[in-house]
Parts: sequence; C-alpha cells; structure tokens
Amino acid sequence: MELDEEILSDKIDLAVLQFKAKNYEKCVSIYTELVMQLRSLSEARVIKTRRYYQLSDRPVYGKLVHPRLCGILDQRAATFEKLNDLLQARRDAQRIISLDPVNCKGYLRLGKIHMKENDKISAYKIYQQGVFVIQKALDQKKYDAPERLWKQLQTQYRDLNRTLKMERSANKSLSSAPSSDASTESPTVSFHFRPTHLSSSRGLQAQLDKMLPLKRVASEPAEPQKRPKSPRDIFRVFPREVIEIIYTSLPFRDVLKSLLVCRAWYDALTTLPSLYRNNFTLKHRITSPEYFHGLKLMKKVLNHLFSRSVGKLAVSSAFNLQHLSRILESIISDTSLRISRLHLVDKNLLMELIMQKLEKLEWDYSGLLSVRHLRLGFNSSIYIGTALFEIFPKLESMEILNVDAIPSKIKHADDTVVFG
Repeated sequence: MELDEEILSDKIDLAVLQFKAKNYEKCVSIYTELVMQLRSLSEARVIKTRRYYQLSDRPVYGKLVHPRLCGILDQRAATFEKLNDLLQARRDAQRIISLDPVNCKGYLRLGKIHMKENDKISAYKIYQQGVFVIQKALDQKKYDAPERLWKQLQTQYRDLNRTLKMERSANKSLSSAPSSDASTESPTVSFHFRPTHLSSSRGLQAQLDKMLPLKRVASEPAEPQKRPKSPRDIFRVFPREVIEIIYTSLPFRDVLKSLLVCRAWYDALTTLPSLYRNNFTLKHRITSPEYFHGLKLMKKVLNHLFSRSVGKLAVSSAFNLQHLSRILESIISDTSLRISRLHLVDKNLLMELIMQKLEKLEWDYSGLLSVRHLRLGFNSSIYIGTALFEIFPKLESMEILNVDAIPSKIKHADDTVVFG
C-alpha cells in the first residue's frame, strides 16, 4: 500500500513538473491516466487506502472514491484552463462537486471558469451553493473544512455579491436618470449631460492629484525601461562548495523548507550529504507516511555517500500502534540503510511486537545486522531479552529504558536533525 501511494505521489509530482514546464498536453495525459486508474479501484481497495490515510472507511458526505481523486481532477481542470478548453475544465469541476460536495476546490474552480466565461450570475450561484453546503456541514460538526480554501470561497462569494449589487444599483440609476422634455431627442439629452460629466471627472482628478504623493503630468508617461534580470537563484550564482557552506550554518528545518522550493533545489540539496549529518531522527508522534517520505529523502542522500550507511536512526514516538508497526517492519526488513545506531522509544513498543514482526518476516532481520549501538524504550519487561543479542549480533553497546520514566516531551539538541 505504501509503495502504491508513493508511486502515485511521484506521478503527481511529474505532472506538476510538466505543468511548470508548460507541457500542458503531457500534463493532461498523466492526470487522465491517474484518474482512470483511481476510478477503477474496487470498493475494498478504496476503503483500505482511506485507512492508510487515517480516514474513516466511508466519507460522511459524497461518494466513496480515492482520497486524492478530487485533487487530481482539480489539477487537470487547471491544466485544461491553460489549454483554453473551458468545457473540459468545467466538467472536471462539476465532477469534484458531485463526488465530494463539501470540497471547496470544486466550487472555487467552477466559479473561476464561469468568471472566465463572463457569466457572473452562474459563478455567484456556485459560490453561494458552496458556502451554504459547507457551512451546513460545519454547523453539524461532521466536517472540518481546510481553513485557507474555506476563507477563499467565502471571500469570492462576498466580493462577487458586492460587485453584482453595485452593477444593479448602477443600472437602476441609469434607468431612473432625468430625461429631456422631448423624449425623442435622446442625443440632445446626452449632449447636455456630457459637460457635467467632464467637470465632475476633472474635480475627481484634482482630488486624486492632491492625495497622490507624486504629481501627474499631462503628457503620457514614458514606458518604463526594461532592466536586465539579475540571477537571484543562489544555485545558479554560487558554486556547490559555497552552497554547502551556507546551508551548513543554517538550522536543519531551513534545509527541509528549501527542499520544497522547486525540483532543481531539491536535486541540488540532496547531493550534499554533509547537510544531513548522517542522522535520520524523526519527530515525535511520527506517522508511517511521514516516515516513508523521510526515508525516501534519506536514501537519495545516501546515494552520494561512499559508505551508503545511516549513522543514526531514531524514532522517539509514533502516532499510534498501527504506525509504529509499519515503521518497525520497515526497519527490520530494509537492508539498504546499514544502520549503525538505532534508537527506538515508544510507549507501544513491546518485545512481543518485535517477535511478531520477525515471525511475519520469516525471521529475516537482515536490516538489523549492521546495528552496533542500540537504545530501546519498552513499556514491558523483557522476558526474552537474550534474543536481542541474536537479533543484533554486532552490538557494542545497548541501553534499555523504561518508557514510563521518560519525560513526555524530550527536547532535541540544537544540532539534532529532525525529519517529518
């Protein structure tokens, strides 16, 4: 399951790169392939996927579909917009609303398309529908809307409502404007009103000139001179050695943030293994998807190390027993890490759990053979503790902790690398 979702994420990332490169046809092709793939999943498979993402078996609102399907449809609609195929974009937006009626993205996308078609009334109705449906779900406390998208939908609805009211008021003012004595001489009427309009415009212009810090000139402003763009991307300006020095002096969380800037930065920073200090330490209450994302990054960094081994892998606590089981199973079976120091501390960690995983893996614990320093935090007595020396044959030091005696919040040192 983790592998399937990881492949799905990689394909989505590839589509995003094609979109940024303006290869919209290729981007649509990738999204269409993903949509067909996700729509063909069985109900049991979709339920299993929802459990993987820590969701209920069935959504409270909408249809039972893959959790990422609506997001992919929204991205494909955005690509259709770039291709000026508003019909297909509108269909994708409508599909989102029909599949997930409490998804803000569907209403925002469909309203935007109607605005591009200069159909403000239809856009207003869609925004109104979205605000009403989602607000009702929030009132019933059966749904938590993403704060940013929910505020954006409310803002679009409020602004468009205000615009339509102003246009309606302007139309009423024009229809009730005083006419001349002879109704047939409408050109004469407009002629009489034109000087008033010009005089009021001049008065308004004078007020604006007083308010603005710079005086306006009567002549047309000169076209701004085009300045040559200076290369602001540090990865294009500085050599690799300078980049390494800069990032070595920064907190590790800034390194992780820089990985999210763009693909070029990600590729460049993963070729600098010294930034990661050969240390794979996870945050508290880590989930298995977060662990596997961090593991994927760490493996890419290890490709640029001669030893290709992890100096330290530390799991301080998992989100729950289910996530801990997945992480533990990966550590035991993954032979590519070559872990030197292994720290496992969790309130749900039992010797029985380790034995269950070993039995499930047919006692293949190749991933643990390289461990030389072990630190375990159990929540039970180790009645078969001698088995640890067989599982970890190269141990040089071992520390066993009682989890109940460990403070609930363990502070990492300033130089600790924390993933997740």
